Amino acid sequence: MRLLLTAITCPKGKVQANLAGHRELLMLGRDRGCDLVLLPEMSLTGYLPSAAISLTDRSVAELVAATAAGPALCFGLVERGEPGNAPYITQLVCIARPG
Repeated sequence: MRLLLTAITCPKGKVQANLAGHRELLMLGRDRGCDLVLLPEMSLTGYLPSAAISLTDRSVAELVAATAAGPALCFGLVERGEPGNAPYITQLVCIARPG
C-alpha cells in the first residue's frame, strides 16, 4: 500500500480554503500512485469548535465525490452533533467503490 501522509496547516474556520488544499493533496496522491491520502484530525474545519459542520455539509460531499477516481482519503473535521449541536472530533475515511 502506498500512502501520502501529510502534516499541513489547517486554518481555523477556513473550510473553503482547507477544502481546496485537501483536493490538491488528493490529486497529488493520485498522480503519485497512492492508495490513501491521510490528513490530520480536524483538517477541514481547523481546531475551532464554532466552525463545526454537519456530515451533510457541501464540503464533505465534495471531498467524498472527489475520491471516486481514487485514492482513498482520510480527513477530519469538527462535527456539529446532536442533540444541541455539541462539537465532536470526527475522522472520515472515503473509499472509492469500483463500478
